Amino acid sequence: MSNFLSLSVILPAYNEDENIGRVIDDVVEYLGDRLIDYELIVVNDGSSDATKAIVMELAAQNNQIRLINHPHNLGYGAALRSGFDQALHEYIFLTDGDGQFEIRDLNQFLPHIYDAQGKILSKIIIGYRAKRADVFMRSLNAWMYHLFIQWILGIKVKDIDCAFKLFPKTIYQAIRPIKSDGALFSTELLLKM
Repeated sequence: MSNFLSLSVILPAYNEDENIGRVIDDVVEYLGDRLIDYELIVVNDGSSDATKAIVMELAAQNNQIRLINHPHNLGYGAALRSGFDQALHEYIFLTDGDGQFEIRDLNQFLPHIYDAQGKILSKIIIGYRAKRADVFMRSLNAWMYHLFIQWILGIKVKDIDCAFKLFPKTIYQAIRPIKSDGALFSTELLLKM
């Protein structure tokens, strides 16, 4: 086995016409410079702005970009499920279409996938936001929610909802379906994992 990574990047997007073009360009540039066989799946979750048109234009120029279009907004979890279900590559990598994460931070994940002999080191790698850019009440609610999830469900993850996750497609296939359509999608995903 080599260190050649096969990666499906999933970008859920809802009314992201101001960000999606830049985010896609960053992902394509970053992955194009590495030994990574990839596809970039953008799930347009019923946007009412130009998100779909921007992605269609970029996909017409690059066959590694795919668009999944929800005709109306189905929710974050439904967007993730659509992308995960259509992933073709060995690993699924989730990041958001709003540009809050830098694709270059994937550099911190890559050394944890394979060792020098090509042996798999980690099955699931989950990022966390070093500094959340939320208002106080939202940060407080998130902190209380995570404490509750850890206490009730026993999930010991620093940032459950962080949209910077990498895992083998086979793990997702073994635990699906994930039924949550909204904010509980990540919790259900990690609980089943």
